[in-house]
Amino acid sequence: MAISKVYFTQFEKELVLSLTKPHLNLIENKETNAVICSKKNEIFKEITRQFNYTDGVVNPRTSQQIRQCYLNLKKKLTKKRNVIRQERRKSGGGEVSEETELKDGEMRFLGEPQLTLSMLTPLDSDSTEAEISKSQDSFSNASTSDPFVLPVTPSQGTSAKASTLNNPFDPSIVECWSNAETPLKAEIPKPTSEPTAPSAAARAAACIEVEHLQTMKYMEREEIRKEKRAEAENKEHELRMELLREQIKLTKTKTKFHEKLVSTLEENPKLFFQNHIKIG
Repeated sequence: MAISKVYFTQFEKELVLSLTKPHLNLIENKETNAVICSKKNEIFKEITRQFNYTDGVVNPRTSQQIRQCYLNLKKKLTKKRNVIRQERRKSGGGEVSEETELKDGEMRFLGEPQLTLSMLTPLDSDSTEAEISKSQDSFSNASTSDPFVLPVTPSQGTSAKASTLNNPFDPSIVECWSNAETPLKAEIPKPTSEPTAPSAAARAAACIEVEHLQTMKYMEREEIRKEKRAEAENKEHELRMELLREQIKLTKTKTKFHEKLVSTLEENPKLFFQNHIKIG
């Protein structure tokens, strides 16, 4: 008879991810010794108990079913995260399609950073058509307020006043100096300190940096794990060599004893018969 498959609802899947999240350091431990395996079994038993006591669970599950569900979800989420990274690098760090988008619970489980959308700025590619038309209307109203006067840009006004000041024979230079304190500085626009939204390249670089830091941390943990494993293997090898040396010493002692016994019996064979008669 074929074994029926175990199906989990979406709520139960999210519950499994939320219950296993605090214990990922132990669950994802690559060591396979008896201590780690027993701790993993205890953790999954506790997770199963909490899972079965939660409201909304349809059917109670076993620890083996919970573990298999976690492994399947981890495989699917890892594959989905790889697809999202490929899509982001194709678009320069932009948004991805809804089919490959991670949910909030999945992003918290994987530790993925949430990308912020760019702020709307006037006449930018992210601005709406209403804002662009509004800015164009304000520019057209300013230019048509007086049909006989052409609009003058700040750079044109600055150059005109500079040419007037450079002419020493112009009588209006005295009036210009008396009426305006700083005619050149008044026309120079002050730099604005408005915050600008990060570009797509900057967001992609930030994501790559976060991914690189996570990779470096994982490599450091792997190096520490390998060092501990090598140290344990060296200690085990030393203990085995010590045991072998003790066995060799014991064998040598037994050999010497047998040799001495044989030599004693060869020198005095009556001793063997006397002992044999006494024993008999």
